[in-house]
Amino acid sequence: MKWYQKGADLGDMKAQCNLGVQYFSGIGVEKDEVEGTKWIRKAAEQGLVDAQRLLGVKISKDDSESAKWTRKAAEQGDRESQCYLGILYSEGRGVPQDDAEAVKWCRMAADQGLAFAQASLGIYYNNGKGVPQDDAESVKWFKKAAGQGFADAQRNLAMNYTLGQGVPKDFSEAYVWSSIWAANGAKEAPAFRDEIAKKLSPQALKLAQARARKLHEEIQAKKGKQ
Repeated sequence: MKWYQKGADLGDMKAQCNLGVQYFSGIGVEKDEVEGTKWIRKAAEQGLVDAQRLLGVKISKDDSESAKWTRKAAEQGDRESQCYLGILYSEGRGVPQDDAEAVKWCRMAADQGLAFAQASLGIYYNNGKGVPQDDAESVKWFKKAAGQGFADAQRNLAMNYTLGQGVPKDFSEAYVWSSIWAANGAKEAPAFRDEIAKKLSPQALKLAQARARKLHEEIQAKKGKQ
C-alpha cells in the first residue's frame, strides 16, 4: 500500500490506478470509493487504458462521462471498451443511438477475439440491425464465440442447425451444440438436447455424443489457456 501511495504521489499512473483499486476494494486500506475514483481518474487522465476502462465501464454513473472514458480506452484498442462503447451506441446511452456505430465498435472487439462481442455481432447480422441481414454471417460469428465457450452462442448455433437457418438443417450438429450448451450449465439446454436426440438414429446419436464430448474437451482446454 505505501509503495503504491509513494508512486501515486510522484505521478506514476500505474501506481495511481492500483491505489485507486485498493481504495475501491478496501484491500490494505479502509474502503473509500471517492478516494478510489480520484486516483483512478488521475491515471486515466494520463492515458492509462486500464484506468480509462474502469472509469468508463465500471465506475462512472453518468452516461456521458461513461461514454467519454470508454471511448478513450476503445480508441487505444481495448477490446472490452470497444464492446461496451458498441453497447452504449446500441442503447443510446451517453451517445446518440446509432446501430451502425454500435456494429463498428462491436466488430473491432470481435476481431480481437472477445467472445461476447462475437456473439453480439452474430445477433446484429441475425436481426439486420446496423448491417444487412445475413444468416450465414450470423452463424460465422456464433461459431467463433461458441468455440470459446460462450453459452448463448452455443444455444444459438443449436437453434440454427435445428431450423436450417444460415446452415443446412443438421440434427446431429444441433445435438452436438445443445450438448455443449448443456455442459455449460444452462437449465433449459438438457430438455432441448433430448428433444433433438429423438430425431437421430441410435448410430447417429452415438456419433454425435462422441463428437460433443471431444469438442467440449477442446473448448475447455482452450479456455484454460486463455
